[in-house]
Amino acid sequence: MLVSMLILGTTYSQAVWMSVLPVIFGMMLACYGDVGNFTIFGMTILISGCFASGLKVVMTKVFLSGKNSFHPFDLLAKVTPLCLMQLLPIAYFFEYPHIQADGGVPMATLLAVFSTGFMALSLNVSNFFTNQVVQPLTITIAGNIKQVTTIMLSIIIFNTSVTMLNGLGILVTLAGGAYYSYVTYSERMAAAKPPSSIETKA
Repeated sequence: MLVSMLILGTTYSQAVWMSVLPVIFGMMLACYGDVGNFTIFGMTILISGCFASGLKVVMTKVFLSGKNSFHPFDLLAKVTPLCLMQLLPIAYFFEYPHIQADGGVPMATLLAVFSTGFMALSLNVSNFFTNQVVQPLTITIAGNIKQVTTIMLSIIIFNTSVTMLNGLGILVTLAGGAYYSYVTYSERMAAAKPPSSIETKA
C-alpha cells in the first residue's frame, strides 16, 4: 500500500484504509505464537521480504500497464531467467550437498519439484493477468487471504494445531478481505454511476 503510494502516486479513501486494518490485525493474530525464537536478524529479513513483495507487485503493475506495457507472457519470459540465476547458487550451496549425501534425487522428489514449479508458473501467469486490471493493493489483500487459506488447509490435511487466537485471526482476516472487496466494489460503482438528470440539465 505504501509502496504503491510512493511509486504510482495512488491515493486511497478513508474507507479503504479502514478496510485494510482488519486484514493486518487478523494476520497478526493468525501468526501469533509461531515466533518462538525472535531475533533482530529474522525480523529484518521479514520486513525486507514484505517490502520486496510489495515492490514486486507495484513494479509488475508498472510493466503491465501504460503505453509501453509488456504482455504477461513476455514479462514472464524476461523475469524467469533472472530468477533462475538467483536461485541456482542458493540451490548449489544448500541443496547439492544433501543430494550428494543421499546418492541422487529420487523420482518422487523430481516429480514434486516439477509439479511445484508448474503450479508456481500458473500462479505467476494468473497474477500477471490479474495485475493488469486491479490495483496492487488488491493483489496484496488476496495474498493475505491465500496465506490464511493455507493455514486452514494445513489444519484439515495435516491436523495442525492452532489456538483460539489463531482461529480468531483467520476469521478476522477473511472478514477484512470481504469488507475490502465490498468497499472497493462500492467505490467503483459510485465512480461509474452516470450523473443524475438534474446535474445533467444544470
